[in-house]
Amino acid sequence: MSWLVDGWDLGDIWCLAFVKDTEPSTALLRIGADQGTIRPQTLEQLMDGDLSPDTIVAGDFSGWAVIFQVNGWTADDSDVLARLAQETTVVVVLKHPYASSRFVYAVNGEIVTNFDPVSPRRRYGSDPDRLLTEMRRSGINPNREPCGPGRLAGVQELMVLAHRLTGVTLTPDIMSAVLLGATIT
Repeated sequence: MSWLVDGWDLGDIWCLAFVKDTEPSTALLRIGADQGTIRPQTLEQLMDGDLSPDTIVAGDFSGWAVIFQVNGWTADDSDVLARLAQETTVVVVLKHPYASSRFVYAVNGEIVTNFDPVSPRRRYGSDPDRLLTEMRRSGINPNREPCGPGRLAGVQELMVLAHRLTGVTLTPDIMSAVLLGATIT
């Protein structure tokens, strides 16, 4: 998944939401898409700027609806996250180099673990330590403080963690795959 982070990526700011056992159209509606705007679109169209900044696309990847948002972070909003995670599991990876990146793991509408890769020691949620083993296996030091010793975890490690939790592997060919797009209201 390094292509998504190193070079051919989604830009400076993006958010991915992985929604387990949910149809892409349902995930789009839960995140706040206008039902009348749902139609086939590609991620490439989104990246080329052919679509509105409020446009998101979603596809089914190994039983997970994956929502892609460029220049936005709607899925990181706690109210939206609660809707997305209704009766399911959601993993959110937010890349935002100018504010803060974020990793969120939610189950049944509740945030279980939530952290910023700059300071993964400061985890929040109903069970902030649930992912400690998977964090370590993904190259994230869960004890790291901001400016503390050790390697800083980045978006690459967040994507590895997302892969470990979901089994979803995103490859460059998704750029031209026909997905479902919609406009967020």
